[in-house]
Amino acid sequence: MRYFDTGVLLKLYLPEPRAAEAVAYVNASGNRPPITPLHELEMRSAFRQKAGRGEITLMECEALIVQMEADLSDGVYERAAVVWPDIFAAVESLSSEHGVIPRTVENESEGRGLLSKQSIRPGASCWDVGWT
Repeated sequence: MRYFDTGVLLKLYLPEPRAAEAVAYVNASGNRPPITPLHELEMRSAFRQKAGRGEITLMECEALIVQMEADLSDGVYERAAVVWPDIFAAVESLSSEHGVIPRTVENESEGRGLLSKQSIRPGASCWDVGWT
């Protein structure tokens, strides 16, 4: 069974770039797409955000939500039985084992591996720290 990100599932309802490709990919999977309560929440939220930004009308937003709910009722999707605590524990384990670990920078004066003070900018997040 293939898992589809919410962004792919949204393309089944919205005329977004690469929507035709997403539809073909989902149809080629040979199975009903799995869906979780998280997908449902994210999709409804995305429809509402598009309405809030004026990308679709409020009436279109409501119609999309009704269509998605009808698809859920009609069995278009496979409701995935998810035990969230187990999923989050597995994800945390993978993250701690394979997550991004900063490499050290050689401190020339001491000759040992350290994170260079110059590589960290004040207020930096983990994404904009100057790792080397």
